[in-house]
Amino acid sequence: MNNNDFFFGLINKNNPEISLQKVVLQSKKVSKKFFTKQLNRCLNWTGGRLVLKDETSSPPFRDFIKKVSSDAIGLVEISARDDINTNVEATLSCDIYLSKGVVTVEPHWCAYKSMRADEIISTLLVPLHEKGLHDRTFIVSSDGKGERLLCFHHSDFLDEVMRLFILSRYYHSMDETKITEYVSMIKMATEQNHLC
Repeated sequence: MNNNDFFFGLINKNNPEISLQKVVLQSKKVSKKFFTKQLNRCLNWTGGRLVLKDETSSPPFRDFIKKVSSDAIGLVEISARDDINTNVEATLSCDIYLSKGVVTVEPHWCAYKSMRADEIISTLLVPLHEKGLHDRTFIVSSDGKGERLLCFHHSDFLDEVMRLFILSRYYHSMDETKITEYVSMIKMATEQNHLC
């Protein structure tokens, strides 16, 4: 059953998928509060599920997450999938839990080479830290068990990066210089959040 939603456009209730890019463009027209209400309204109509698709490895996730009210986000889960792009070991997806359901962001986040690993850090982890969501973010393994993104020490960003790349199934190619750079980026994003 299709519905021409006044805010998001055409949505299939049985397979509720929308372009992340399209949603971001709409979000820029309205306040955080209004945008978050529209997401929850849409989730209510679709039975609690909404998938935001992006066919790139560098999605506008930062723009999206900035427009969702922080206090409306219960938790965030990052998991590996093998059904998005069969040419790679796994891609990462991000589930955002709101009061009326779960918004799943499905881009092509994959660490199969250095440039793609950079994009996972800059377009997934950094925005989560900038928004202050790292304390509510869990890494979900293939057996469905979730573990806090920062589980050992509140500022153990090295462990966070390593566990994320293990989840992505491409941890073997990470060199020490890049890891140090990633840790620095995440630390800066976290500090930026504390200043806001």
